[in-house]
Amino acid sequence: MDHSRPTILLVEDNRDMRNYLTRLLWGDYEVVSVCDGQEALERIHTVRPHLILSDIMMPRIDGNELLTRLRSNQDFQSTPFIFLSARAGQEAEIDGLLTGADDYLVKPFSGRELLARVKKILGLVAMRCAANEYESRFQHLAHHPEIMSWITDADGDCVFLSQTWYDFSGQTEASGLGEGWLSAIHPHDRPSIQQAFCEANRKRQSFRLEYRLWGADGEYHYVLDSASPRFASDGRYLGYVGLVLDLSYQKDVEVQHRESEERFRTLANTISQFAWMADSTGWIFWYNARWYDYTGTTLKDMEGWGWRKVHHPDHVDRVMEKIRRCFQSGHIWEDTFPLKGKDGEYRWFLSRAVPIRNQHGEVVRWIGTNTDITELKTTQEQLQHLTSKLETRIAKRTEELRHNHSRLQALVGELILTEQRERRRIAEELHDFLAQLLVAGRMRVNRLEQTVGAEEHMLPALQEIDRILDQSLGYTRSLVAQLVPSVLYQFGLLKALRWLAEDMKQYGLTVEVKMERDHLTLTENEAVLVFQSIRELMMNVVKHAGVDRAYLSVNFSSSDEVCIEISDRGVGFNPHLIHKPSHASNQFGLFSIRERMSLLGGRMVIVSSPGSGTRIRLSVSLSEQEQPNAALSFTDHAPLIAEGAGQTSSLQMSSGYRVLLVDDHAVVRQGLRSLLDAWSDVEVVGEAGDGIEAIRLTDSLQPDVVVMDINMPNMNGIEATRQIRQHNPNIHVIGLSVRQDKETEQAMREAGAAAYLSKESAGQELYRMIATIVRMHKNFS
Repeated sequence: MDHSRPTILLVEDNRDMRNYLTRLLWGDYEVVSVCDGQEALERIHTVRPHLILSDIMMPRIDGNELLTRLRSNQDFQSTPFIFLSARAGQEAEIDGLLTGADDYLVKPFSGRELLARVKKILGLVAMRCAANEYESRFQHLAHHPEIMSWITDADGDCVFLSQTWYDFSGQTEASGLGEGWLSAIHPHDRPSIQQAFCEANRKRQSFRLEYRLWGADGEYHYVLDSASPRFASDGRYLGYVGLVLDLSYQKDVEVQHRESEERFRTLANTISQFAWMADSTGWIFWYNARWYDYTGTTLKDMEGWGWRKVHHPDHVDRVMEKIRRCFQSGHIWEDTFPLKGKDGEYRWFLSRAVPIRNQHGEVVRWIGTNTDITELKTTQEQLQHLTSKLETRIAKRTEELRHNHSRLQALVGELILTEQRERRRIAEELHDFLAQLLVAGRMRVNRLEQTVGAEEHMLPALQEIDRILDQSLGYTRSLVAQLVPSVLYQFGLLKALRWLAEDMKQYGLTVEVKMERDHLTLTENEAVLVFQSIRELMMNVVKHAGVDRAYLSVNFSSSDEVCIEISDRGVGFNPHLIHKPSHASNQFGLFSIRERMSLLGGRMVIVSSPGSGTRIRLSVSLSEQEQPNAALSFTDHAPLIAEGAGQTSSLQMSSGYRVLLVDDHAVVRQGLRSLLDAWSDVEVVGEAGDGIEAIRLTDSLQPDVVVMDINMPNMNGIEATRQIRQHNPNIHVIGLSVRQDKETEQAMREAGAAAYLSKESAGQELYRMIATIVRMHKNFS
């Protein structure tokens, strides 16, 4: 950010307007834009704007509330504030100004008008700051605790005396203004001072007068009174402004200085350090007693630059160069070097010299000290050695920790993926075996219901068994969906999210979905991890938010990143609490989701506070190349043809309904065959165990109807249906599946299926559906 330009905080919830205003202002100002008053309050302490442009109608905290809070904050009471509003009319503008705004601009407005208003407000603020600065300087000078100030008019009458004058002299405004201040002057000095003042006032000249002034302590003090004439801008003489300085204080200071210098010399000769003084050129003219005790020299030996005699020859040139440079520049000098004692041994010293300056800032002398640091230097060398060893050990341990962290991260990722694989395996087991067995069992029960004949007393028992099988099948299907929704593997993440939104209605939660696209490129593992994370977040809304509505949006922040946001307007929470041990158990799900996002190279951002709802954003990088989600894998079964249902015999049949059964589970095919065998006008001409075999048999057997399972190995029922209908448009396909979801049915119909039927209702509906489809086709033909 360029701090040389004024900073403007732009508060606007409309993105297009915010971008337009930013471009408009950017040429002359630094612009920081936020979307509402809440975000403005969060960032204003770091931005410290020179001016605030704010819309009025905004979510969370609107413009009026934002201005009210800023004006109650001492740091931002004077920050200029301009309202931007679509509310036209004088009343709306007055309301905005009464709230505390500096200006009010009605939308739509021209860019030139906005820039002119901004420039005007910032100019007024600059002028106001300058005036405040001038006033502050005058007040500081006028009431300086060590200076008395006064002002007269053109006639010489005193019109202002500072409080320090009243405190010093004991006078009041009544006794001091006008010519009353003269009464505080010593009677012997008063006539000459009054004459000199009147003469200077007549000539309008500056003057400096010294006299004795009565003090409130009951004694006279010598003071120095200096004054200068003041003139108006048109040249008119306005009078004097003067300053009075108590000279007795200065004299006391001089006495104290002499005493202090004497104390310094006494102290300097008793301290453990060496001390010395030099003139402005660096010529040393005094050492303390400790210097002579250590070196065994005299002032005659050491004065000037004689101290070089006790310096180590390996260091003296370096020391000389640095100290001369500091003496010439007036900078503080500091160095370390060895000095030779009278016993001939060298010891290390830390030396430092500071300049003493006069009132003009000129160096008048130097004061220096030398402190013995031999033991300290030895200790430092030992510490450096130990520090080096410690740093080596720390670096080694850090590398070990980094390696262990990487292994732990990989282990966590493998555990997460293992969990998903196990969920998928269990779902496959439920679908491939339990669900299919329940379907086959129900088909057999339906077949028995059709053949009980005279033993009608068995019908209620069979109906009860059918009801139990139906409930078991429904429960199994629900378990499969909860473990791994088939729509996720068949149609990808986006349709799975729409399915999830519908599924959440069973928990009393309505989810509004907004998606920028209808296609998303993610690998299968990525799609599963993201889907499971979003489902857990939806369940958190059900359990903790206290609302019956949530919002799901899918946006693309760039060409290679997708952002999925789940939000609600519920009770909210403090996101920082999830890092505290006492809350970790309650928020473990969020930790798990964050770990999954990290595993995917993405991130999770939580925005929430008590009473303000919750927004959780998951950002994931998109795959470089599309890798379609594969269908759930099932146990392979070889394609079969029914005994006695070869091509020649099948083609010879000219009446009834010729049916090809396609399902990767033999027990289901047997159940379907037993149902259809009950009808004399139906002939099952063949069976296939996958989509590829179904296409081959359809071309060779030319059945009237193909009863097609959806989920099969090698090629699923959707793709097989599409190819069959392309090559044989007169052959009809009825989709058949354990699952009951709209996405699968829609995909099957788009592939060309004439109907879609769940396996659990096949016993009652399959024959009727076959007959209806074939008859409609024949009638139409």
